[in-house]
Amino acid sequence: MAVFRVVNKTGKYHDDTALMNVITYCCNPIKIKSGLVGGHAVNPQYAICEMEKVAKLCDKNRGLRLRHMYLSFDLTELQNSCGAYLIAYQAAMFYGLDYQIIFCVHEDTEHINVHFVMNSVSYRSGLKYQGTKKDYYDFQNHLRTILREYGIGLMVLKE
Repeated sequence: MAVFRVVNKTGKYHDDTALMNVITYCCNPIKIKSGLVGGHAVNPQYAICEMEKVAKLCDKNRGLRLRHMYLSFDLTELQNSCGAYLIAYQAAMFYGLDYQIIFCVHEDTEHINVHFVMNSVSYRSGLKYQGTKKDYYDFQNHLRTILREYGIGLMVLKE
């Protein structure tokens, strides 16, 4: 069963270095041995700069800077990093039409896992991500739909 969690570091994602710190962690070459990194509405190689630029242009470069999530896979259900990449690509599409989002497949632990980093500012509307309960549950349902195609269940850990 895959495990999904929104990483909520109280007060940690509000400072000027938040995007740099989280994206640097998620894109660490030691963790992404196969180089499986992707994104929507952003070039992952320049994600820090591009996400900061959108926030600044929209005058929203204060407060919460990002949304950080991860999806971890059980070895019995997914042993293939490429499969994790395909799932992550489809999952990120949920937000990719409005927000810049990158995903990185981590292979440095026993379980393959994917980290998502989403800009908190919409590149389309310039508005901040609201993070409603409806959105939270809609994304979980989106994940369940994708994972069902792979015969994988989903467990959600609370923030």
